[in-house]
Amino acid sequence: MQEETTSATREMLRLAGLELPQDRITALAAGAATFGAARQQLLAIDYGDAEPAARFRPPAAR
Repeated sequence: MQEETTSATREMLRLAGLELPQDRITALAAGAATFGAARQQLLAIDYGDAEPAARFRPPAAR
């Protein structure tokens, strides 16, 4: 999994035209892996019929 994340990080850097030292790439890949794990945990939660904590109300038309 870590090697897959590191490869994906290298590819994103290549597409962005950025060159970073290996230690920085490793740190970015670790952060991406942590973010991905947290995202998967949030996606697994069943919110069911939970109401939103706040509602957006657009300003009244003038």
